[in-house]
Amino acid sequence: MTEIPSEDRTMAMLAHLSMILLGVIGPLIFWLIGKDKSEFQKDQTTEALNFSIIGTIASIVTCGIAFIAVIIFAIIGGLAANKGEAYRYPINWRIVK
Repeated sequence: MTEIPSEDRTMAMLAHLSMILLGVIGPLIFWLIGKDKSEFQKDQTTEALNFSIIGTIASIVTCGIAFIAVIIFAIIGGLAANKGEAYRYPINWRIVK
């Protein structure tokens, strides 16, 4: 297995964590930047974008209660991406390919 470059890991981590403060906008920005970069960056920014869409909808429907899960899973995803591990959210609808 090849080592994931530090820049790719950082961009993927920031894509996951950005949804905490920026909702869908953060992962969207990182997806637009990373979708044509490495396979790892494309995969993880797409995963973060899809989950941020679902998390935003769930948070609206549950009057913000689901946002607690969004925060927890975003942190887990960010930590995994920083280690170079591909993270999959347990509940995600992969709208963006």
